[in-house]
Amino acid sequence: MKWNKPNLAAIKGSFRTRTFRAGGYSLAAAAVVIAIAVAVNLVVGPSPPTGPRPT
Repeated sequence: MKWNKPNLAAIKGSFRTRTFRAGGYSLAAAAVVIAIAVAVNLVVGPSPPTGPRPT
């Protein structure tokens, strides 16, 4: 069985499509939202509990 060499120009070209760029922007936006959520959780997490104390 003979394998064909991959066409490197076609592979490189697939990384320049509009769909690939849109996916990259979506991935970056999701990463920013997750980073903000983690940062907020770190700031709010260590706060002391509020409400009535159990007796």
